[in-house]
Amino acid sequence: MENEKKDIIEEAEKIDSKDAEQFWDKAVSDAPKTKDANGDILTYEEALDKGILPEDADQSE
Repeated sequence: MENEKKDIIEEAEKIDSKDAEQFWDKAVSDAPKTKDANGDILTYEEALDKGILPEDADQSE
């Protein structure tokens, strides 16, 4: 188990952070929009507008 953890950490250190960021940007942009597929889903902004977020949700504003 420890060897696997060490191997994962070593491999992760080889990844260029710019490559990883580009990968996730592309993965997100290519992902299907679930709101279109399921009209029952609210976006964060819609939930915020409806006042249905918990009190501790994103108080950075």
